[in-house]
Amino acid sequence: MPPIKLVPGRGLSQRGLVSIARHCMPPSLAAHALETAADAIVHVCPAGTVKTWNRGAFETFGFTADQALGSSLTELVIPEHVRHLRPLDPKPQLDRRHLRRAPASRADGTLFTAEFTVLELTANAGAPDQGAVVTLRDASAMGETVRTLRRRVAQLESGMERLVALARPSASSHEPECTPGARDSLADDEAPAAELVEALLASQVQCVLATTDADLAPCQYLMAYATSPCLREIFVATPLQARKAQQMLERPSCSLLWDNRTGRLADHGDGVLVTAVGRAAAARPEEGRARFLERNPNMGRFLASDGVALFRISVARFEIVKGYGRPRRWEPPAV
Repeated sequence: MPPIKLVPGRGLSQRGLVSIARHCMPPSLAAHALETAADAIVHVCPAGTVKTWNRGAFETFGFTADQALGSSLTELVIPEHVRHLRPLDPKPQLDRRHLRRAPASRADGTLFTAEFTVLELTANAGAPDQGAVVTLRDASAMGETVRTLRRRVAQLESGMERLVALARPSASSHEPECTPGARDSLADDEAPAAELVEALLASQVQCVLATTDADLAPCQYLMAYATSPCLREIFVATPLQARKAQQMLERPSCSLLWDNRTGRLADHGDGVLVTAVGRAAAARPEEGRARFLERNPNMGRFLASDGVALFRISVARFEIVKGYGRPRRWEPPAV
């Protein structure tokens, strides 16, 4: 084979890198790099069975090579409650460098967040499919850092809201007396938050799901939904290969929005906006399905389609705005 030439100013293609690895790196060096890598590097056959298990995999998951070889990688390291999502399956629509996240379990049963890539091995010259190489690492420390930052941001936002509230002028005793109509409007504004939220969610068939992409830019999607009786949980359905599903799995913090705007002038005073703030997680196959179909009977075929799954948004709080009034918060009762 002629020597590989590097052209100044040009990067190497994936094919070029593979050629260097195949023809220039001695097999012993490649084997040493694989064995001593800090990340878990696992080769699985097309059926998902482990064929290669390096030292990094043992250090990450606690399973020895004898325990791992010949086992299903999904059953070995993915917790049972999310296996139906098949997070380790290759997803052709994603860049091979795209980092995904999913819950993972160690040999001792402890759970952690794994960050991983899946590189599907293509057939060469008519040879059968060779499976995939999965590279995984423990992302728990990064996840805890992100959660700490989010808590701090929430604290700062809460403090800012209190400062804004203190800066507003208090009601004056010289204000004109309310008319009966105005008193009725005030009574509506003071209506229990739970009733406003329940009434609005019952009156709508769709909500807006707000997530973030890998660059933390906002993304919005229209979603059908169903609620638990106490409004502590909202269920939505989506294909697992959709961007919104990947975003909910990788960055669970999300919001759901509803409003009753009609496009008429009365919306200036009567418009209601409700935002549910919570965290998304894959729902168990039987969890929420009956409620979702009861509320959306025309979506049975969609929900039964291969690759479609339910997600559960655990609601921490609802934020309610009526007209141009002051926002209110309501925390649904714990289950």
